[in-house]
Amino acid sequence: MTPRTLVPAARVDSPIEPRALEYFFHRTAPQLAGFFDGAFFQSSVLHASLEEPAIRQTLAAIAIVHEGKTLNPVEGQSLGSTSPIQLYNKAIRGIVQKTMKEPNAVSLVAMISILFACLEYLRGNAAMSRSHITSGIQIFQSWMENKKSQNQSSGRDDTSIGSHFMETEIGPILLSLRTIVLDRDTAKNLRLLMNPVNVHGDLTLGDRFDTVQQARVGLVDLITQTNLRFDKLDKYCPLGPQYNEKASLIIKSVEKTFAQWDANFDDLALRRGSSWVKRQRPSINAVRLIKFDLSFGVRNYLADSECAWDAGRADFEEALSLIENLITDRDRFCPGNNFRPLSLDFAIIYCLHTLSWKCRWPRLRRWGLDLFRRICGREWLLDAEKYFIIFSRIMEIEEAGTNSSNQLELPDGGPQENILPHEHLRIHHFQVSVSNQASPSPEDPEQPTKYSVTFWSKPYGIDGPWHKLTEPLQPGASVAEESTIPSNLINEFFAKPPRIKELERLGQEIDLVIREGP
Repeated sequence: MTPRTLVPAARVDSPIEPRALEYFFHRTAPQLAGFFDGAFFQSSVLHASLEEPAIRQTLAAIAIVHEGKTLNPVEGQSLGSTSPIQLYNKAIRGIVQKTMKEPNAVSLVAMISILFACLEYLRGNAAMSRSHITSGIQIFQSWMENKKSQNQSSGRDDTSIGSHFMETEIGPILLSLRTIVLDRDTAKNLRLLMNPVNVHGDLTLGDRFDTVQQARVGLVDLITQTNLRFDKLDKYCPLGPQYNEKASLIIKSVEKTFAQWDANFDDLALRRGSSWVKRQRPSINAVRLIKFDLSFGVRNYLADSECAWDAGRADFEEALSLIENLITDRDRFCPGNNFRPLSLDFAIIYCLHTLSWKCRWPRLRRWGLDLFRRICGREWLLDAEKYFIIFSRIMEIEEAGTNSSNQLELPDGGPQENILPHEHLRIHHFQVSVSNQASPSPEDPEQPTKYSVTFWSKPYGIDGPWHKLTEPLQPGASVAEESTIPSNLINEFFAKPPRIKELERLGQEIDLVIREGP
């Protein structure tokens, strides 16, 4: 490997930039990095900022916005005296000029696409954040195609530093962003996988993992590929025997690849486990949590009733223990109302989504809701507070019909731990929409967005008709642009079981029951 030539740092035009960069690397970067992306946010962008003014200006703009969002800004002169928009515009002009002179500066453009997405998200502009993510994915896809073509022409693989950076840092971050930020329709048109797929559409993971990050990418790839295959099936095959047969083949393929991933991860732990230091443990637990995400997705599709979830008690408890251990990391999960800007570690809210809803064991369910309450803010566009309110309400509805609901309120579950809601009381699905009164008034443009939530159930048995209950929902004072409307993530990330597809097809044909909220 040839050492990189040191390049003199670019001239700094604004006196606020040095302090903003210090704030970024001490406060912002660790939170953006999460469990897996420290190399990018805490190292690669630092080196790039020494050479590229556009990177430096973007980092400074992110820091200014981040400080403005925190409840406890650092003492001294505020970074807000310099407009982040000014720095942002300079960065845009700079990167345009750079690409005109160096059209092959792909890694730089991909890097700044990710940083622009972070900046727009922090500013509350989710649409522009998605636009930058889409652009970054398209750049990466084009790079992958060119690399494949060049490798075929030369007969050897590209092992350059630039190629390694794109594959180990840029690709995995964009893969995560595609999964958790883009809406489903946009995401399915942006195929992005870090592992190859065989002629049958099965993911090929290889014989071994060398790092925890590689194992994590394999799981996210498997979730992505499964989603793509079910999207294709939904588009071209109506519900019926043929659909069930093809869906069964997809599930078997997923389970086979999942078993291969398990074997690879066990092998990695056997080879490298003794060298994993304490600070690596959270990332290992986070990977195990993504594993539960995938297994819950499979369980969701195969469950022919809501009561079928009750068999997952052991998995529920293990997943809750993992989350409990993860959120004790005070560097990432701060107590109180401190602002936690964003994270690529999407596994926690997704997993709690299942644990606070599909797990009806009283003690475990309350544990999941308590964890939802304790985690700060959002994982990208997923707002923990909104989900906490929705799942607390689902628990109230389901347990209201149980004679011993008062006993179920015991903190430790008590002697009533084994009393679960009957099938006819359980909520199968929920949908959230912005209410007709959601538009901010001219007098108060920052007023909270108003929502309504519809809960779907089968009160006359699993083969009976659907029933829906719609209530007003006003989860806190979040601004609409800063987070997505809450959705059923279990179905979004994996595949919708046939009964939910049937429900969506029926749509407005079902009688609407409206209950007035408080």
